[in-house]
Amino acid sequence: MARTSLTAEERRFRKDGFVIVEALFSAEETALLRNIAHADPARRAISLGRDLGGRDVRLSLDHKLREDGYSAVVRSRRVVSRVETFLGKPAQFFHFKVIEKEPHKGGAWEWHQDFGYWYTHSGYLYPDLVSCLVALDPATTHNGCVQVLRGSHHMGRIDHAAAPQIRADPQRTAAAARLHEQVMCELKPGGALFFHCNLLHSSAPNLSADPRWAFISCFSSVGNRTIQALDAPEERVVALPDKQVLPALQQHWDLLHGCE
Repeated sequence: MARTSLTAEERRFRKDGFVIVEALFSAEETALLRNIAHADPARRAISLGRDLGGRDVRLSLDHKLREDGYSAVVRSRRVVSRVETFLGKPAQFFHFKVIEKEPHKGGAWEWHQDFGYWYTHSGYLYPDLVSCLVALDPATTHNGCVQVLRGSHHMGRIDHAAAPQIRADPQRTAAAARLHEQVMCELKPGGALFFHCNLLHSSAPNLSADPRWAFISCFSSVGNRTIQALDAPEERVVALPDKQVLPALQQHWDLLHGCE
């Protein structure tokens, strides 16, 4: 029987386009994930160019799930269950990435919608995508935390252009900023921001002495195909019991250090 009522989180997500969940991951899980990301030679960030102030915008990205700590976080039930609730559909994995904002030099992200990228560059047909950003460091207004325009996902996809960084049409963004509340999404380590792919968001440069790293898992609904792969097989994410996340992270960390 279909549910006839929405949870508080569902109502907020539908209305606002985002939900913040405090302490989604424990301090121990978050510390291991952060240490793994810092030490892993496979996670060397690449530069996506420079922001309008000339600072580097850096991330590492992976489209594959493996038997490791990253994939345990992506597949954790606490993430997948919320993503599927917010999509209203079964979810399939898209990619995960690590965003690096180093002290004093981490670049800004201009106002954009993720679907602005994914419609053009990934070829997705529908805006049925949700991301989960987990803070690995304290995310504050001082070190360039994510800021969003509450409810702006209801505007639909806005045209994007590279100038020099890909960003949403400035005129429409300015109009949206007059109509939608700007929210600074400050997070403690382990806290998470779930957000819709059409939500306008940005982040300022990190001019502080504190790093701001984040781990982002991105999902599409099963059935949301791309124009490049209309006949590609689809696979629903199999949620991992939450109790298995910490052991997977610990094993990943031990392997990085050659432990038995």
